This record gives sequence, C-alpha cells and structure tokens, in this order.
Amino acid sequence: DYVKQDRAKAESWYRQAIEAGNRAAHVRLAEFYLAGNPSRTRVNQAVTELEQAREKGDPSALIVLANVHLRNLLGNQSSASRAEQYLREAQKTGVEAATTQLANLYINGARGFSRRPAEGIKLLEQAALSGNRHSAHALVALYRSGRGDQIQKSPAKAKATLDRFSHLVDPTQAAIERILIDASSARSTSEYSRIAETIDDQGTVLRQRAVRSLRDVNENAFVYYVQHRMKAGGLYDGPLNGLLSSATIRSLKTLCDNGPAGDRCRQAPLSGPAATVIAIEAGQI
Repeated sequence: DYVKQDRAKAESWYRQAIEAGNRAAHVRLAEFYLAGNPSRTRVNQAVTELEQAREKGDPSALIVLANVHLRNLLGNQSSASRAEQYLREAQKTGVEAATTQLANLYINGARGFSRRPAEGIKLLEQAALSGNRHSAHALVALYRSGRGDQIQKSPAKAKATLDRFSHLVDPTQAAIERILIDASSARSTSEYSRIAETIDDQGTVLRQRAVRSLRDVNENAFVYYVQHRMKAGGLYDGPLNGLLSSATIRSLKTLCDNGPAGDRCRQAPLSGPAATVIAIEAGQI
C-alpha cells in the first residue's frame, strides 16, 4: 500500500532538521525540490540549499550541484564546464562517486562539452588502482555493456577487469556481475537456461538483485527467467523463449497481482518500476 504524499509536511520536516543542525538535510531538501520536472523557482531553491550545504562542508552537495548543470535545469546558465568543476572539487574531498560521474561526463559528453572517452576510461583506471570501489565497478559495467559508439562491449574485458579489481568489489556484487557479464552476450534459449540455473542457485536477495539488473543488460534473458519462474510456480504454461508474448503478459498480470504493487507492475512489463516488482515477485516463487 502507498502513503499519500504531503509535500508541505515533507518540506517542513526537512526545515526542522536543518534548524536542528542536520547538515545533510540541506541536500535532502534540495533533492526534494529537484524531483521530477522542477520549476525554475524550485531549482533556484535547491541551488540555495546546496550552496549552504557546500559552505558547511558537505561534499555530497557538489555532486547534486553538478547534476543540476548536467540536467540543464538552469537553462542557458547551465554549464557542463561548471559541472566538471564541481565534480573535480568533490573528487579532491574524497567523494568516490565524483570520479565515476566525471568519467561519464568525458565518455558521454554534454552540451558544449566534447566527448573524451579515452580520458574517461583512464580516469576510472587510475582511480580503481588507487582503491576507488565505485570506479572499479563502473569499469566492469562499462566493458560489460559498452557505451554507444564510444566504447565497444567486451565481456572478455569485463571479466578481466572484475578479476583484476576483485578485492574492491563486494562478493555479492561480484557474483551478480559475473551473471550479468554472461548474460550480456547471451542470444539463445540454451544460454538463457544456463543463466537461469545460475541465478536459481543464489540466495533470495541476490537472486532478486540479479534479475532486476538482468533487465538492463538483456531483456530477452530477463523475460526468459521470469517465464521460467512462473512456469515453476504454475502461473505460466507457454514456451520458455524469452519473448514477451501475450501469454507471458497475461501470466505477468497474475504474478503482479500476488504483491501490493500490481498497478505499477502492469503499466509496462519492461519498464524500470515494473521490472523491480517483477524481479521481487519472481524471486519469491
């Protein structure tokens, strides 16, 4: 079940936390203002809160300030170069995620900011060698899935990178990454079946996380796994083929109705929110 939103009350609580000396509340309030498609007034309010957090020494504000510019929320005043400055400042204060975002800026480019993929990869490599966990994981994901025409997908490089920086990757996340690397190049039902067996061998929490991530890496493998679990639970009697057929969609409706968030699940079976609900429900069969 859902709790009805009360934006005025939420804002009041953030304000009370700030008055009580909670430095992080400035950033939380700014993120509240920036949610969805914020008006320019809301964006300006958010920037004010973030600058106050920055002055009080909260480096996480720098990441959000960078994103304000990268999302072009300041209109003509938005600047990718300014975002780079914020990320560089956050990087100097030891915020690991800043390096990953900075590398993404170089790889993807932005308005008025040319793409420099080689520089982005070099940045991640150097940070990972220095013990930056975020950068190590980002490198694995980058090679696993590729990035448009800038960086070619390479499961072999992803595996080698995961092995190289295994000491920086949480064992649970490493197990999920190995599944996702295999899934990134899977194209046949026999390969999908092998991936499904590997996922089934994991514990419930890891299984749910792996299935949710699977949707982002290989949608057919994701659908195959859900078909496989629904068939095991008597919810689906069609073929295991990884295709979002009408029979699969009908069974997904039944699966979704087993949980409290069925409406979110049925909106679009492969959307982000739906995939999260489906992964949870399928993992519990």
